[in-house]
Amino acid sequence: MRVNQIELGFNASVYPHAEFNLWDVQLQLLNHFNYGVCTLKGIAVLNNAD
Repeated sequence: MRVNQIELGFNASVYPHAEFNLWDVQLQLLNHFNYGVCTLKGIAVLNNAD
């Protein structure tokens, strides 16, 4: 799934480069993935990492 998310972030028909910052898209997709696989304890760690 993560590999597909990475590839999706570079798809210009989904995330046009003129409208989206590629770095921000990749970070959002990574955060989405991390929150999906983390336990409650892991989510607490992620929330404190900011």
